[in-house]
Amino acid sequence: MFSTADQTLKSSLKALGKDFYIKYLQHAVFFQWSSLVGERIAEKIKPALIEHKILFVRVEDATWRTEFQFKKADILKKINDAAECNLLDDIRINNRLEIPAPPKIDEPQFLTPDEIVAQDLPNITLTEEEIAEVERNAAPIENEKLRAVMFDTSLARARLHKCRLKHGWHHCAKCELLVPPTEVLCDGCQRKELEQFRRTIGEIIQDVPWSTYAEIRNELQLRMPHMIGWCRPETVSSVRSSLVQNLARSIDTRDPSQVKRLVMIYRQVPPDQLSADAVRKTMRRLRFDLPGHADDF
Repeated sequence: MFSTADQTLKSSLKALGKDFYIKYLQHAVFFQWSSLVGERIAEKIKPALIEHKILFVRVEDATWRTEFQFKKADILKKINDAAECNLLDDIRINNRLEIPAPPKIDEPQFLTPDEIVAQDLPNITLTEEEIAEVERNAAPIENEKLRAVMFDTSLARARLHKCRLKHGWHHCAKCELLVPPTEVLCDGCQRKELEQFRRTIGEIIQDVPWSTYAEIRNELQLRMPHMIGWCRPETVSSVRSSLVQNLARSIDTRDPSQVKRLVMIYRQVPPDQLSADAVRKTMRRLRFDLPGHADDF
């Protein structure tokens, strides 16, 4: 994965520790996928993530799922040969849940939730089977008044549910809640996905601190394609700033590898371009976030 001209970078990465170097090589698999496996294979087989030295790939074409089994050993050898180490133990097809894209809408003029209730809910009636289901759910409640309240509440909820389905609402891709036609996730699941989205950006930056916005976006397209619309330059900058602040507060300034990593994240430069002067200037700029204000810098 390194040309002759990149040997300085390779040495600099190794100097930052084995774990950091391995992480870099793993990310290089994503960045250099086409050159590693060839354009034809890269169009059909996409890397998704690496966990415990196993590369998970996405293969959407059924024919290529079979083809993959024959090509897997060769792809694995190419990657490990390029890394000059046993970087991966296996490659598998990723069968994890993937959130679908929002449904295509021909007529975008949907009623708002309030308009649905006001205009159409009074017209919604339940079938005998649906009413019987509500009764069965309320039956275990021994208190008669409480059971009646439960029945009325569940009846209203069932009518609203039926009304929303009529107007194109569908289940959240992560849970059973109904969401409007233009949405993929409910509010709660979307908050969780956004939190994971920011964590994923942070992981990419920590593993390859000098990643550009375009490179980060490309990897997010592989890891969380359903969230790519949330990837904006200001989001990446915000995550990077938070990382810098958090690392600065916990850093051991006596450890050169920790210092270099912090500076690389802050300045977005690879280790072979990191001069002693750049390190000093950066650490002085960050000194008020450092433990004891880092008097050594």
